[in-house]
Amino acid sequence: MLGGTSSMSYLMYSRGIPRDYNSWAALLGDDTWKWENVLPYFRKAESVAIPKILASDIDKDLYGTEGYFKVSVEKYDDDEKYFQTCNDMGYQEVPDLNENHPLGCSRMKIAIGDGARQSTARAYLTPIKDRPNLYVTKHTQVTKILFDGNKNAIGVEALTNDGKTMVYKSTKKVIVSAGAINSAKLLMLSGVGPKDQLQKHNIEVISELPVGENLQDHVSTILIHKTEKASGPPPPMNPYEYPAPTILSHLTLDKSQGQAD
Repeated sequence: MLGGTSSMSYLMYSRGIPRDYNSWAALLGDDTWKWENVLPYFRKAESVAIPKILASDIDKDLYGTEGYFKVSVEKYDDDEKYFQTCNDMGYQEVPDLNENHPLGCSRMKIAIGDGARQSTARAYLTPIKDRPNLYVTKHTQVTKILFDGNKNAIGVEALTNDGKTMVYKSTKKVIVSAGAINSAKLLMLSGVGPKDQLQKHNIEVISELPVGENLQDHVSTILIHKTEKASGPPPPMNPYEYPAPTILSHLTLDKSQGQAD
């Protein structure tokens, strides 16, 4: 599927908090992962059209308005009930949860622009689909990254839908972007990963690295609660809008730490 999970996700758009990126930088000893260094790339990618954010003197500079990826919010009458609940818990409504407002509640940013899902395919490929130097091979799965004698990636081996094995050579870089699971799988099939795992499957070791380890994921918890009785049938759904109020909250058991748990 072109666009990967951005073509089938729940459309919610949220960055990690600065602490996460700074911890990655410290763990890797690589300052390029620091929040101050990744923020310009978020801004470059985004086209944020959220009046409350753009009207905020302290928030607007954290967001981009000229990128390919359109970001918006939907406003619903029921939103205020959720914000009142947040208020009752001691948390304020904020324009967005960011480094200026690490705690609180805000409307969820969503990847919708002009009434359409903003997948990476739509945002980045559609505007440049007629470029002569762009070629997208559909129904084709990369099975191996090819390396030269100096361990430089020089191309990929791929399997087409009709069973043919193809080799695509690179003149500059090979970018691996196959998702959290398949990126690690592809690297390991290509000889980049834990030595014992590669040798177990008779894969030549190109580079011994802890690929595939330390997988982390976020949990999803469903809460069911009683609401006011509806006075009539629900309104018809608009296919160009998000179907329900969505509120994002960053909460903590210890407010003195100044950031979400």
